[in-house]
Order: sequence, then C-alpha cells, then structure tokens
Amino acid sequence: MAVKTDMSKAYDGIEWGFVKEVLKLLGFDPVWINWIMACIESVSYSFLINESPQGLVKPSRGLRQGDPLSPHIFILYDTMFFCKSKPTCVSALMKILSLYESVSGQRINPQKSAVTFSAKTPEAVRNRVKETMEIYTEGGVGKYLGLPEQFGRRKRNIFASILDRIRQKSHSWTAKLLSGAGKQSLLTRFWWDANPEKRKMCWVAWETMALPKYAGGLRFRDIETFNDALLAKIGWRLIKEPNSLLARVLLGKYARNVSFMDCPVLSTASHGWRSVLAGRDILRRGLGWAVGNGEQINVWNAPWLSFKSPRQPIGPPPLESRSLMVSDLLCPLTNKWEIVKIRRFLPQYEDTILQIKTSSTAAPDTLLWLPEKSGVYSTKTGYRVGMTSDKPLSLENSPVNWLSHIWNVKTGPKLKDFLWRVVRKAIPVSSNLEKRGFPSFNCKTCGASEDDLHVFLKCPLAEEVWNLVPTQHRPTSALPNVAELIKHGSTFTPLPPTGLTSPLWPWVLWNLWKARNKLVFENRTFTAQEVVLKSIQDAKEWSQAQDLNRVSSQSSPLSIRTNHTSPCPPPPIQTGVLVCKVDAAWDNISGQCVLSDSLSLIKLLKNGGYQAELFGIIFISRNFNCEADSVAKSALAFAVTNPLHGG
Repeated sequence: MAVKTDMSKAYDGIEWGFVKEVLKLLGFDPVWINWIMACIESVSYSFLINESPQGLVKPSRGLRQGDPLSPHIFILYDTMFFCKSKPTCVSALMKILSLYESVSGQRINPQKSAVTFSAKTPEAVRNRVKETMEIYTEGGVGKYLGLPEQFGRRKRNIFASILDRIRQKSHSWTAKLLSGAGKQSLLTRFWWDANPEKRKMCWVAWETMALPKYAGGLRFRDIETFNDALLAKIGWRLIKEPNSLLARVLLGKYARNVSFMDCPVLSTASHGWRSVLAGRDILRRGLGWAVGNGEQINVWNAPWLSFKSPRQPIGPPPLESRSLMVSDLLCPLTNKWEIVKIRRFLPQYEDTILQIKTSSTAAPDTLLWLPEKSGVYSTKTGYRVGMTSDKPLSLENSPVNWLSHIWNVKTGPKLKDFLWRVVRKAIPVSSNLEKRGFPSFNCKTCGASEDDLHVFLKCPLAEEVWNLVPTQHRPTSALPNVAELIKHGSTFTPLPPTGLTSPLWPWVLWNLWKARNKLVFENRTFTAQEVVLKSIQDAKEWSQAQDLNRVSSQSSPLSIRTNHTSPCPPPPIQTGVLVCKVDAAWDNISGQCVLSDSLSLIKLLKNGGYQAELFGIIFISRNFNCEADSVAKSALAFAVTNPLHGG
C-alpha cells in the first residue's frame, strides 16, 4: 500500500531546528545552510492596532507562507510512504509518523491524507488499515509532485493532459513577436505556424531539424531520445552506486544474480524498470572498461580494447577460451601483459592491447563513459550518442560548412535562421513550391522563372543591389546555386566608409527577400538604392546594439569570484600498497619525462576529475607532497644548469 500524507498547518508548525538538521542530512554545505536559516529566522511580526503596527514578536518556529523561499523548503517534506498492509508494518509506520510529528512540530491531517491499496487487497484488510491509521480516504486518482499517483497499461490517456497543458501554454505566447530564431527553443509545430488556427507548411523534416547545428539541423531535442538519455543516468547510478538504496531495491528485485547490463527484460517488470532498461541501451553504446586487475572483464563479450569508443574482439571465440577473462592475460605478480598469452589467444590485437597501460596496484576494473573525457556519464553526451549511433552523421555532402558559413557568422540570430532556411530550400519561391505540388509562377519584378538564386543574385533588382553594395568583392552571376553564394560571403568585406565591422551581406540577402515579399503580397516596390540603404542601416543598428551589450556586461558590478578553498588532504592509503610520490609530467607518446608542469594534470586537479588513461593513479595536492615537489624542482634546476650532451 501507499500512504500520501498531508500536513495540518504545515507552514506554521515546522520547527527551525528540524529544518536545519534535514538540510544537513541531505548533504547541503554548511555555508548554504546558514544562508537559508538566516532567511528563515529573520522573520518578525507586529500587531496592527488602530491601523498602526505595534510591538515586535520574534517567533521560534514556522515558515512564512507566501514567501518565495518557503515552497522550496517545504517540498522537502512532501512525502509518500510505501509498505505492506500487515499489522506489524502498519504499526511501524504509525510509530514513524508519531516520531516525525514530535520532532518536526508538524501534525498529519487525516482528512486530507489518503491511502492507496493494490488491486488484490481484500476489503477487510483495507478497513483494518483505515481504522488503524484513521485515514479513511482512498487515493490513487490524485497527483504527487505533479505526476499521477498511479497508472496502468494505458499510459497515453493519463499523460495526454501534460501534452495539452504544454500545447495551451505555447498557444498563449505571442507568436507574432518572435522570429524564427526566437521560436527555436519552443515546439516544432509552434515554430512553423503563425497561430494555432493557421497551419503553415513544414518545410524541413523533423529528423533533419533534430540534428546538431554542425550537421545542418537546428538542434531541436528529440524528446524520446532525450528521455532515454535521462533514464540512462539512472542506470549509470545503479552501476556506480550499487550500495545506494535505489540500487539495492531495484537490483535486488530484477537483477539479483546478474549484472545490471546483462539482466533480461522480464514480462512482469514494472513500467519504471522497463524505462530504466530503455536507457540502458544508450549506455551500451558508450560504456567501456578500464582494465585494473581484469577479473570482471570477459575478453570476448566486454568492450575493453579502446578508450575512444566501445570496442571488443570480433569473431566467435574458440571453445576452450570462451570464458577467458582479461585477468588471464595479465601476470598475477606484476599485473603486466603477458605477450605469450596475447599471441596465443588474440594475436591480431597484440598492438592494441599493449597500448593499454595497466595499473601496477591491480585496482578493480571500472566502467567508464567513453564519450566524456572524465569517464563520467552526462545527459548531454548520452543524448548525442542516442542521436548519432544509429545514423552516423556524414558531412561530406553538406552544401555548406554549417558552422563557419551560417551559425558562426557575426550577424543577428534571425538572419542565421534565415540563411539556414535558404540553404535548406525552405523558403516559398516558385521552384521550391513547385516540388510540393504547387503551380509555378514567375518573378513579379522581371517576369523570369523564379528560384532562390534568381531572387538573391540574378534578378535585375538583385544585380543592381550587389553593384551598389560597398563591399570589397561582389558575387558573380556564374555562381551555380545560392549555397555557393553564402559560402563566398566571407569575401564580401564591407568598405571602410560604411563604418561596419560586421558582415553586410546577410542583411543584403534579408532585405532582398523582404523587398520580394512586399512586392508579391502588398504590391509595394523598392529601388536598389533603398534596399542597400536599409541593409546598411540594419547592420549598423545591430552592431551598435552588440557594442552596448558588451559595454554594459564589462561594467557590471559583479566581482570576479576566485577560488580560495584549501586543497583536500590525500586519501588514506591502505597498508601494503606501494606509494611513489612524484612531481613531474610525461609525454604519453614517447614515454619520456617532461620537466615541467602538465596542463592536462593541472586542469584535472582543479576540476577534481580524472581521465581514463590515468585510471588507478591518485593525485595529491602539492601542499601535501612537499618532499616530491622539492626533489622535482632540484632536478629541474640541475638539468637547466648542467645540460646533458652526447648519446
């Protein structure tokens, strides 16, 4: 059964000391806790007598209802309890609630609390539990933390309300005031349409729009893949924290005798566990083993050959070596590779295996997330793996370099969005509309056949505009398509009289397109001089706005924060472990020692991370390694004053 509790006068009765202890147990920093408690304990009250505040009362408990901070503190106590409906379990739960009331100062409100039973719970048991707990309301139809308390197999209908709320929220936004670039962070349908009643053409497929920007997309998130990437983070926690409560509950039920990565999908598994296993598929595409003692790594079934991508030996294993472990390829005394065994079982991978440096301390094997240098899973790289593993991106046939020719151009966001549409053939010129079944039409300016290259380069109006534009170079009519025009944009440098330091050509294309649309839909004509002047004015206004933003950000009163935290002391070393204190850097390719600081190591020390290649090495701050630091500096001074010569 599940019991959802509601507190009676929750804000008024909460003890301050209880809040502080809960924050400590949740792992918040003492400085942060002091800040929060200062906000909570600074409250005071006065009595309003004859419309004038009189007196001063300093309370010792309670949270200010209506204060922006209070809901965030109070969410710590929004609880739901799960237990069996046996009398002993119910009695234990009642003792826990009684103890909670005495410590926190809060009281459970039975009238607003609810208990939910499983479908097969007998009616007599239900009545007994209700009488014992004095909670007579059965739940299951409400919400907990914004989500339904329970749901069955038909989940689409339950979660449809969430989609409806998102859709209504997007419709309330003023679409007319947002450009295409401003809509990119919103819903796809909202991005294409002007309003809910007027549906426009979707020019580009969703799969293309969901691609990264460097691959020609708009980096829209594929919700299903992103959800799998978030679920993969739960799987990563199960792997790395097997002793956590979550891992002990889930793995104890569904993966008692096998590892999480190998457990099957049971037909009786819950929706939550099936979701976690859906995220496991992403983990399989990026996990790799760092070899320690090799006792957990099967030679044939585990990815352990590379730190760049999951790689394992190919081919069916011989019958006699099917259960071969990586530890069988290592010397039990030195933990070094035994070349004779490698040549016996994996001769084709000898060079690859010997490039893997093993730890002399025979540390336990560990799984690493290879797409991250730190080896720790992140949702960002998990999403990228989920989007690209099934369909590897190929940039060879791209019409332009999407980053350098469009997204990194120093111009306004709406113009970058416009350039992307132009290259993607997503503007309503006659040639593009004709491919979608619309009748063709001619250019309204000159009567010639209309396509994107005609509008931006070959139309008499466009030719005259480019002849008047004050740039060092101009596009020629020999360009085969509009993508080539955009690729040559970096050569169209504005001349000094314009006073522009940012590109002018995107604004020329933009105003040519606006002039074309004004003529088509409003029958208004613009001369070439007006188009050029408007382009220069728009470019100047945008550049001046960027300069103002840059100045205001530089004059911001926010001080530069520096890190003055003390270095952490070295971890305790177990007895019998060989410790070698050093202070130097080395070249990983040549294997030679470098008598200088290593930038990579310094970054790792500052960030508190590690690299897969340095697995098994403990880094200690120089403050706790004075002897080795002194020896290294002496050796460096000696090497400088007494250089070695000869072979």
